[in-house]
Amino acid sequence: MSISPTTSEEGEQKDIAEIIPISESAFMQLSLSQSVNKTFSESSDLFHLGVFNNNNSKQSQQYRVCVPDPADNAEMTEDAEICLAAIEFLQKAHSGSDHIKIARLYVKLGGIYSKRTEYGEAIASFHKARSIFSAMLGDDQPEVISTRVLLGKAFQAKGEYDTALSEFMMVRRMRTAVLGRDHVLVGEALVDLGVVNWDKGKVEFALRDMKRALRIFRNVPNGYPNIAMTLDSVGTLHYMLGNYNKAMIDFSEAFKERVATHGRIHPDVGLTLVKVGLVLKQTNNIPKSLHVMLKALDIQRKSLGERHHHVAATLDHLGDIYVHQNKLNNAVHTYKLAVHTLKDDPGRVSHVAEILVKVGSAYKKINEPAKALYYSEKALGMYKKLYGNEHLSVATVLNAIGKIYYSNGEKDLAIKAFNNVLTVRQAVLGKHHPLIADSKNIVAIVHWSKGDLGEATRYFSQALSLSKAVHGERHIKVASMLCNLGVIFEEQGQKDEALESFRESLHIFKSYQGVELLSRSRKYDSKNGESSENTIDYTILNLETVIRNLENGSERDENVDNFSALIDAVNGICLLPQTLT
Repeated sequence: MSISPTTSEEGEQKDIAEIIPISESAFMQLSLSQSVNKTFSESSDLFHLGVFNNNNSKQSQQYRVCVPDPADNAEMTEDAEICLAAIEFLQKAHSGSDHIKIARLYVKLGGIYSKRTEYGEAIASFHKARSIFSAMLGDDQPEVISTRVLLGKAFQAKGEYDTALSEFMMVRRMRTAVLGRDHVLVGEALVDLGVVNWDKGKVEFALRDMKRALRIFRNVPNGYPNIAMTLDSVGTLHYMLGNYNKAMIDFSEAFKERVATHGRIHPDVGLTLVKVGLVLKQTNNIPKSLHVMLKALDIQRKSLGERHHHVAATLDHLGDIYVHQNKLNNAVHTYKLAVHTLKDDPGRVSHVAEILVKVGSAYKKINEPAKALYYSEKALGMYKKLYGNEHLSVATVLNAIGKIYYSNGEKDLAIKAFNNVLTVRQAVLGKHHPLIADSKNIVAIVHWSKGDLGEATRYFSQALSLSKAVHGERHIKVASMLCNLGVIFEEQGQKDEALESFRESLHIFKSYQGVELLSRSRKYDSKNGESSENTIDYTILNLETVIRNLENGSERDENVDNFSALIDAVNGICLLPQTLT
């Protein structure tokens, strides 16, 4: 589409490039001064361009801005067409040569494409803008650097994290060279780097970048307005790494900053309290965690309303705390409140399904298998409708359904469900993923419980081989699977094979003595009917007892309790899914 220059009241023809003066402060915040008439013909006055940051000028009364704000959700496709038409006009007006206004329009166009999640088109537009800016202004100018930031964010949104990191690292170097290493914009570049590393799963690198940014922000004269957000991010990363004491310090400081800025009844204050509650839960301070989470829920309801998804998320966390307290009826009620909160939100179907799985799990523990199955199958249907049959969320629910069948004594149905889990995981992850080994292991456990030792041996052997391939010969999961296989060998009278498996397992477990694991095995005390947490030493003790009894030729009946305790111990300590209760 070609566009003719507009004509002023005096009849003087105006170059479109000359009536869009843009200040540096307005570069990243281009906006519509008035709405643009989108229905026009080439013979009409197509649209009129206004003057940024000068609404009182004579020109601003006649000309309107053609370039839309990338944050504006309205009529994005037509706005993109207008930008493209304006770029075409400018290129013709300047005989095909570059112009600074063309670069700015490409920035605007890239913003529109980003808003529409058309990141390939956005990247192309930002690249063109940067090329023009660099040629006309030099590489170290603010508009060049700002366009690199936009490029980095577009690459990040597209999932091209390494390219995004390269852009943000260049931004950091350029800003450091021009502004000094302690400038606030260098801190913001570090935040961008941290977020990309976070997206990549490089949590330690993300924490390093965020902490460096935080140090800069703390020294900003008159304070940095978003320091609470950075504190929150640092705390979350500490939490992810299991540094709960440090996370608590960060969240507490973020809470104080947010209360000082917003007052106590504010969504950000409520969200920070939720994170404090989660830390307290992880450090086993359950009563205080419950108290803080209820406070957070009250703040969120007052500041966001009853039907907000943050309210549902906090109810979900509360349900988890009630499960931890073994207050299962309270948990079911709270989970159902969370589901009710989200029932009219079509964008939260996945979260609803996730909560329904927890409802089913709670009913299973209450020993109401029919209700457990009902809610689990409801979640399964939602996930299948949302993602199709081959998705990891589908596998998660099938795994929960398998456990329900197993607990109810329906072991054939349990095996069918667990085999379906295996099929879905193989379709999504391939045949050589750690979760495939775990799935084979759980199928073997169910076959073993049925007395089908041949199938149990086959699946245990496959799980062991795969676990060695993906984890290495000395991994703790390999030790667990060797233990399971040793029990099967012993049951089939293969004493030598059993001893070999147990000894190899013991050797691996001993190498983990003194290592803090993510999970602990549980020892059942038959005298008082209670279970207590134990370290890996308890697993080693069980293994040594079994090996000693086998070497001494003890009767099999004398080892039954030891075998049962051993299976429970290794499966708990290794985070394997064989604990089917």
